[in-house]
Amino acid sequence: PHLIMTTSHPHIITANGIVSPEAILCKDLHYLKIDTTGVKLSPQKEEFGKHFGSSPLMLATMWHDLCHANIEGMIPLDSKEKLSGLKSFFMAHYFLWGKEKKANKMATPFGVCEKKVRGFALWLW
Repeated sequence: PHLIMTTSHPHIITANGIVSPEAILCKDLHYLKIDTTGVKLSPQKEEFGKHFGSSPLMLATMWHDLCHANIEGMIPLDSKEKLSGLKSFFMAHYFLWGKEKKANKMATPFGVCEKKVRGFALWLW
């Protein structure tokens, strides 16, 4: 897929799972409670990389692939998961990049209970 950086409607996630790299950047930094008011794009991307180990474009591409891949044995995401599953995708990626050992450290930035970042709920994504 060819995903490009755009400035129009950066917070929109469509029903088919399309999300812009800008939305990925904005949402992830928001979940981590990192204030980006007045901060230029380049330092935002650098901060993003520290927490997720990838660029917003890479995560947007990965999310697109999860929503649209036709892989044998993989259960495709339904439309509800395409709209609401992005936060779980962020949490799983954050966990895998940071290898957090304590669930409370991971749950806090995302504003979810520890149960959401342990075991099956996390590995589902």
